Amino acid sequence: MRKFPLFSLEETQKIAKEFAEKATLGDIFLLFGDLGSGKTTFSRFFIQSFFGDHTLNVTSPTFPIIQTYGPHNEIWHIDLYRIDDESEIYNLGLEEAQNKSIMIIEWPEKLGNYRPHGNIIHLNFSIIDSTRILIQV
Repeated sequence: MRKFPLFSLEETQKIAKEFAEKATLGDIFLLFGDLGSGKTTFSRFFIQSFFGDHTLNVTSPTFPIIQTYGPHNEIWHIDLYRIDDESEIYNLGLEEAQNKSIMIIEWPEKLGNYRPHGNIIHLNFSIIDSTRILIQV
């Protein structure tokens, strides 16, 4: 277990960059945490760092559910917040991304029986005493 205090946006960017530099196709990042705990901000910095482009427009996929990035869809950013029933996961085509893309999944507890298999990286985001904390389990 590794614990990272995220005191600022710059600190979040630094940690996201460290994860992005080690990421390889087939990695699946499961981001747990309450609303406002930093999951989407971390994802934005991760994606920008992975492609080396800090001007890349990375938006929250809350409404489209999935956003893909890169010329060959190297990163799938998935936000399951609006999913009400795990059967809705089946139609998302997540198996298509496994092994050939990096997946970043916010609200992975909604995956139920559709949890992907592979190199899973669990990241828990929380706020303790007004400080955001990232814990890699």
